[in-house]
Amino acid sequence: MDNKPTLTVAFVLTTKVHYALQTYEPIIRHMLTNSNLTTLGISVGKRPMSQAEHNAMDGIFDVNLENPFNSNWRNGSNSILNLKPFQFGRLWKSVRKTNRTYAAFLKLHKPDVLIVQIDRESPATNLIESAQRLGIPCLLLQGAMSGKNLSYRSKYSVSNRVAKWLIGYSSGHHLEGQGGCDRIGAWGKSGANYYEHAGLQSSHVAQVGSPRLDTYMTELANSDTTSTCEILGIEPNTNFTLLATSPLDSIAEPGENISAIRTIIETAIEVSKQNPNFQLVVKPHPRELPSFEKYGIAELCRSSTAVTLARDISIAEALAASDRVIVFYSTVALEAALAGKPCIAFNPFNWNFGEEYTDIKLIDELTSTDQLRDFFTSSKEVLTVGDPSYFITDVGKSAKSVSSLIHHMAGYKM
Repeated sequence: MDNKPTLTVAFVLTTKVHYALQTYEPIIRHMLTNSNLTTLGISVGKRPMSQAEHNAMDGIFDVNLENPFNSNWRNGSNSILNLKPFQFGRLWKSVRKTNRTYAAFLKLHKPDVLIVQIDRESPATNLIESAQRLGIPCLLLQGAMSGKNLSYRSKYSVSNRVAKWLIGYSSGHHLEGQGGCDRIGAWGKSGANYYEHAGLQSSHVAQVGSPRLDTYMTELANSDTTSTCEILGIEPNTNFTLLATSPLDSIAEPGENISAIRTIIETAIEVSKQNPNFQLVVKPHPRELPSFEKYGIAELCRSSTAVTLARDISIAEALAASDRVIVFYSTVALEAALAGKPCIAFNPFNWNFGEEYTDIKLIDELTSTDQLRDFFTSSKEVLTVGDPSYFITDVGKSAKSVSSLIHHMAGYKM
């Protein structure tokens, strides 16, 4: 006799479909071992999904719903910003229609739990509200690094802000965690502190780790440094510094991110002239690849044998092979600490990374090219590896912890 609980769980995906799936897939795999599980995938992305994203969702979820906003307004335009005033009325009608579609989907399938990774803007906020009206408990899973100085900020023009307000007209939430979810799954103590700072009671916040980092730890353990170096075309005994870039749209002025990347690469090329064994490997964030070509960063990388542009390896493979790491504001800092690699944040423009990112010593912050040179040339034995324990718990076991929390919210004890 099958004594497994029968559950239907709805997973909400934003524009970063693959990123969300990296969190959801380990949870689903674990739940399938102890539940009769039906999975619903709900896309709320502000752009139409690619065919690869459609295929990924089809392979994971039993039932999918793509954002109807994309198919009913501006022929699936990938932008909700830069709207002209005469478009606002059309936008308003489309948003209302989209929200009704989501509500009907939830009413039809009646999930036991709704899971989101963002609760600050529509349509996710409207899904949460629809679920609450239907008596469906909602779980917010921390999706990225959080620091208590980081709130929802926008450098968009007035018209763009109005457009974003129209799209999220029913929310009004400024900090992640204020969207009304019944429970919140934080990565660790840092995330829990963030949510309590946002006004959540500690009893509503569970420290469950990050399922995405479960997968990362497995990839890290299985990485082959020799093979990675062969793919990159560098010698295995090279002094390997990894630069992992990330978009800084919310905290950097236009052009500052590219300027900082250029400074790092130019300093690395200069250092390599006195240190033939030195190698900088640049791992761009996928969103930054077009700007690398547009603003000459890719060409700068190709101008020196001391710099390698890495497109064909995972971040786990790159970190496993590296001796030291440079980031801006990125979860890679935490991944570097878990890999036992010294890591610094380069911050030449005094960006607000959030005090917990640097003050708790997950990472040191450098601001000048002189400090960069010292970091490049210092023996890795004298460099500091960050302590990840404040930021992450249940490493390698997070999917199990989240699964237990979902079962509890659905009324089952595991």
